[in-house]
Amino acid sequence: MSRVKLPTVTLCILCFMHFAANAESLNSPPESRGELLYSVNCGGCHATEVHWRNKKLATNSGRLRAEVRRWKVNAGLDWSEADVIEVAHYLDAAFYHFPSITEETSSTEPVVTDSSTQTIQTSQQPQSHAGITYVSGGVGMEERDALRAIAINYNLKLVFTLKGSGEYITGIKISIFDAKKAKILETDSDGPWFLASLPAGKYKVHAEMDGKRLNRSFAVGKRGNVVLHMYWP
Repeated sequence: MSRVKLPTVTLCILCFMHFAANAESLNSPPESRGELLYSVNCGGCHATEVHWRNKKLATNSGRLRAEVRRWKVNAGLDWSEADVIEVAHYLDAAFYHFPSITEETSSTEPVVTDSSTQTIQTSQQPQSHAGITYVSGGVGMEERDALRAIAINYNLKLVFTLKGSGEYITGIKISIFDAKKAKILETDSDGPWFLASLPAGKYKVHAEMDGKRLNRSFAVGKRGNVVLHMYWP
């Protein structure tokens, strides 16, 4: 069996190509945690076209995280909040390219995220039930400004945030009970701010998100208002 002797120049070229290929694979950035979580858990469910053919559900960084949370719940994924943020960051960088947080909100305004499995569609129109008027919203600065303008008409304000980061959350299930422990209102908040006008008296509010419920007791008088900040761990 005869051996083919390659010219020295050819050997050099092949060696260079081999090492160049290896160097490229070694120097390429590792897959981010967000990309890894997405590719393993979501990549087989839908094509990437879903992220650019219809962006109405995710119109900013906060609502993108909301959609990731919705996917997490629908798929039964055991993702932590940090995992949700990582996946949202990957999708933003790869497909959406939303403005940075500092461009979306002022430095004093927390970012809004959603814990609900439903798409946020806040109308900000006051509603009434059993003589109680209430309204919710606050997804974005424009909505919060609108709620500030009418807050004087309500004597209860609930604010929902994540503990530590102060990040706004929404999709909270709210139940309000009177002093006789009768449930007088049950609704879902369409934003991180919830306003209600209650008769003077003592009350208790249950606020629930992802199976975690917070309870707060409070009293409202004939004048003034009450602001309750509710923090989820």
